[in-house]
Amino acid sequence: MADEGRRRVGGRAAGVVLVVAAVAASGVFLDRSVGPKSASAGTEPGAYSGAWFCPHGGGDGWKGWVAVTNPGPAPVGVRVTTFGKKGPAAGGSFSLPARTERLVEVPATDPADTAEVEYFGGWVGAGAILDTGGTTPRTTAERCAPASHRTWFLPDGTTTTGQAAWLVVMNPFAKDAEFSVTIRTEKRSVQPGPLTPSVLGAGRSVAIKLNDFALAGPGEKTITAEVVGKIGRVVAGSLEVGTDGVRSDAGIPAASKQWFLPVAGYPGPATLSIQDPGSRRVDLSVVDEGQDELKLASGVSGISVPAGGVLTYSAGVLPGAGVSVQAMNGVPFVLSGRVGGRNGDVATVAPVASSARRWVVPVTCPASGGQAILILLDTGRARVEVRVTAIGPDGPIPSQALASITVLPGRVVQVPLPAGPNGAPASALVESTGDPVVAGGACDAAGGSGHSATAGIPVTGKL
Repeated sequence: MADEGRRRVGGRAAGVVLVVAAVAASGVFLDRSVGPKSASAGTEPGAYSGAWFCPHGGGDGWKGWVAVTNPGPAPVGVRVTTFGKKGPAAGGSFSLPARTERLVEVPATDPADTAEVEYFGGWVGAGAILDTGGTTPRTTAERCAPASHRTWFLPDGTTTTGQAAWLVVMNPFAKDAEFSVTIRTEKRSVQPGPLTPSVLGAGRSVAIKLNDFALAGPGEKTITAEVVGKIGRVVAGSLEVGTDGVRSDAGIPAASKQWFLPVAGYPGPATLSIQDPGSRRVDLSVVDEGQDELKLASGVSGISVPAGGVLTYSAGVLPGAGVSVQAMNGVPFVLSGRVGGRNGDVATVAPVASSARRWVVPVTCPASGGQAILILLDTGRARVEVRVTAIGPDGPIPSQALASITVLPGRVVQVPLPAGPNGAPASALVESTGDPVVAGGACDAAGGSGHSATAGIPVTGKL
């Protein structure tokens, strides 16, 4: 049976090679009091109201922002509420004009700091940005989560020497929540007693330092965490701080049979943190999609992750490439991408499970600005024409270079985004006129203060 399984994997991997070769050849605004509330679970497709949840964390002396983008033709009501260990803080409400974005400063001086962005009367996208400040400042950016879920996967932690990892869990709802945490590495699985279960009060958030429960030993490069809700609802994210900078992201709510990572924009190759949360081994093919070529990074035979296992894998065939990862045997898995910046710092990029025809790529630069980069990945077999609108605080930013962009099949395109007035960072609305694409963003922060990156947000509301 083992030999037969290997033959099936090899055959499917050969099929991937043929596909790679073929692709390469083919050319309402509500006035509500601040505090715990019975918020909706999140946003449904086409909804005109909903919420984004941002488990961003923070640190001593840090600054943080939530970036809210309205890509639609009419104003949208927005309300921002922040949460921490002591409960909710006074929030702010405003009307966000059509085709504008706004950076809203939020508390980010503690790893437990989080934020919620509610919207009414239209759809908006939201992300979070952190700036550590200090003599060697670093930045990080993340998408916010559109809903609460029973399970959250955090696949990209590390507790090696010089590194600290936090699990950031927020409960912005009106009822207390109970959850359990499982920590996994390449060699073991740990269910800490104090976290099995853990109770989080309504309207509060907490930061759990994973170093207190599992230190990386020999052969352990990645610390993953799985949060499973027992009572109530929570949203989870991760925060990593160390000698290689700071990185953060919201968790992944479900495993998938395929993932795409728009991780270009960096000079080095991506490192994948892969977790198989199920009871069957997953066999994977990894394809690097560069600007001029694509290659099967995993080789013809692919790579495997045992049931319940963790693997840290370098997709380093083509530096600066986007990455597509697929389960050849149909077993769902989770992953994240870790990419190195020009000054040696590292960013985490969460994956997306499918392409889309419209994306909002939230602001990836801090308020001080920097050079933003838009990343477009064509995961299909036909060339795609894309129209991009850079959106600043005063509206769309004119750019002839963004009016029409061609992305070839199996390729990645990197496009500089213009800044708004006085260097204000911009977000982007990506609209494909044909087949769907995958979109993301990166930033070289002003003054060389670090790099950040995030995947885009598929537009689910009507524009």
